[in-house]
Amino acid sequence: MSKKRKRSSETKSRASRAPKPSPVPSEEKHFSLRDVLSADCLFAVALVPFVIARPLRDGMVYPTINFFYILGLGLLFAVWAVRLVVKGEAIRSGKPVFLLVCFVVVAGLTGLDSMDADGTVRALMLWCSYVFLFVLVTNGLRSRTALSIVLGAFAAVAFFESVFAVVHVKVLLPHMRKTVLDNPQLLLAYFGTAEPTVTQASRLNSNRAFGHFLFSNALAAFMILAVPLAVGGALEAWTRWRRLFREERCQPASPEHAFLTGALVWAVCIASSFLGYGYLHAQLYGGAPWHTHWLQWVCYVGLAPVLLGVLPGVFARCFGVMASWHATRGAFLTVLSATALWALGQTFSRGGALGLALSLVLTAGVVWLAFRRGKPKRGEKGRLARAAVMLLLTVGAMLCVGAVGGDKSAGGPQDRAAGQNDEGASDREIVVEGVSPSTDELMNPMTMRIRLGYWRCAFRMVGANFWTGVGLGNFAPAYPRYQDVKAWDVKHAHNDYIQVLCETGVLGFLAFCAVWGYFIVAGARRILTQVDAADRWLLAGLYGSVVAMLAHSLVDFDFYNPTLAFFEFLLAGAFWAWRTSSLPSAGGRVLSRAIGLVGLVVVLIVSVMAVQVRRFDLRMGSRNDSETRRNATAALLASLNSEEERPPVHPVLPLQKMFPSRQALEQVGTLIIRDAPDRVRPLGTDEPIPYGAYLLVRDRESTKRAVVRRIKARIAEIE
Repeated sequence: MSKKRKRSSETKSRASRAPKPSPVPSEEKHFSLRDVLSADCLFAVALVPFVIARPLRDGMVYPTINFFYILGLGLLFAVWAVRLVVKGEAIRSGKPVFLLVCFVVVAGLTGLDSMDADGTVRALMLWCSYVFLFVLVTNGLRSRTALSIVLGAFAAVAFFESVFAVVHVKVLLPHMRKTVLDNPQLLLAYFGTAEPTVTQASRLNSNRAFGHFLFSNALAAFMILAVPLAVGGALEAWTRWRRLFREERCQPASPEHAFLTGALVWAVCIASSFLGYGYLHAQLYGGAPWHTHWLQWVCYVGLAPVLLGVLPGVFARCFGVMASWHATRGAFLTVLSATALWALGQTFSRGGALGLALSLVLTAGVVWLAFRRGKPKRGEKGRLARAAVMLLLTVGAMLCVGAVGGDKSAGGPQDRAAGQNDEGASDREIVVEGVSPSTDELMNPMTMRIRLGYWRCAFRMVGANFWTGVGLGNFAPAYPRYQDVKAWDVKHAHNDYIQVLCETGVLGFLAFCAVWGYFIVAGARRILTQVDAADRWLLAGLYGSVVAMLAHSLVDFDFYNPTLAFFEFLLAGAFWAWRTSSLPSAGGRVLSRAIGLVGLVVVLIVSVMAVQVRRFDLRMGSRNDSETRRNATAALLASLNSEEERPPVHPVLPLQKMFPSRQALEQVGTLIIRDAPDRVRPLGTDEPIPYGAYLLVRDRESTKRAVVRRIKARIAEIE
């Protein structure tokens, strides 16, 4: 008897130490007006413009736009901090917030020994904005309604980007190539040549989707954020929909509620179709009025939104508003998973495909363990089997898209060496239908060898700056010091973990790995302890999205793309914030108010830094303009000091950053333009300076004196 009592006491103690599962909601809650007008939902609505606009102007291609996001997120964070000081609310998700703040603090401290303070300050401001966003999502969005608003905005913008990427490849790029072939003067205007080079023709012919990101791998990273969330969200919606029918809680809605449901869906659909098809019509047909293609307008802008609006209304009238809501969400997210997967296939990104595959395998394993641990019943086993089949179909479809996308009839390296592309045309010829990457190109390990060269030089950089690194954001200026003759030029290491190690040293690297290592381990544990099947599917989708980008960051620089990093922290914060109302919160009123005051001080410092940097950029021009100005001036001075007898000739476009007026340019040299491949002429005094114009230097000494005067004048302008 004593042994049995001892065993039973040990069992009870283990059970008390075991993590308590999240409670299962007893019933589905309807959205009320009070919930929508709560402070949490107001924060969510304020975040929606950031979520929608962030992909449209990529922060890497257009770095100036990042200042507005830094200041905007800082303002929202300041409002939350004031609320924290007034109410003294407890901090939620304290551990992940603490780890992220630790990394930013370590990166700031190691940046004191930075080789380029300007790059470090800019990078620190971006990372502070990620902290603002992460804290806002984990602590500002405390209701399920608020989180649904933000995640719905992300799903909407992901759907738009996936459709736009495919339309861009299938419709807009062929239209652009046809325009170039019909008007060869465009090549003269933009490139200064009537015949494209091999590189120019290759880029114009490329059928790799890139959407608004201008880089195919960046679009792939965005799509692998969308696919797991869409799959998990669809399973969550269909689970709730089935629960309503199983518990017989589906009651027909009144005609007024059914009409409002259909009208709301119709309004969203007609606004989306009007803007989307209107943009496409403008790109394809220029300024042609809509009635010249009236049938397309009637189908896409008229009939399609009406049909999509009638179905939810009829469903609500028959089965209830909540059943219609879950069915509409499930259908939309199912379509999103397909379109995002299709767009990912059109990028031909091997790193994106592998990152998504690793994420799906890990997430499916965690979900399988969660169902196995809970000893599922017969019905739950069926749902698990269907989910596993859906995940396998997703991976299989992804591989099929990549296999079909490659042109198996394309020639090998011998054909390309002979000057033929995949379509049998010359490498300099522009093909209207474009050229898709061949199977041989997709299987070519050359890009991996190039990355190994980057990493070899990066580890040489680590050896020389082991403890503090070269400073956050300083990989690009430091790389040439450690570059060997076999390595290519690059601005990013194409591995975020190695680049963080190079820039912040071993301490920053450990802090960075702690942030995401904790997410992987504690996030999996949270999915395992989640009892509600619907919430488990959504958490699994969020988990898979974050892990997919973490895997892709092994071969790319997603955390150094402000747009991608924004959504990574948004989804990670949503994962921790979902269903945390029953979880313990950290800290008391005094600690919370102290954190709020510190947050206000940090926002003030970051805002002042951002304003000062922006004012400096307005005087200097953008960073790209500064680099162009510096490089063009250096190239001009180098040619003036060379011993070549031929007069120097330089493109006018980059020199205009240093010599903005035509009078200043004509003091340096003579403006000329190419009329034909073998004929040039001086530019007339009454002719505007076109793209593709050149500057011919006749008197080197007078040109050198004019350049020196302009440099001194530019310094005086800055001071």
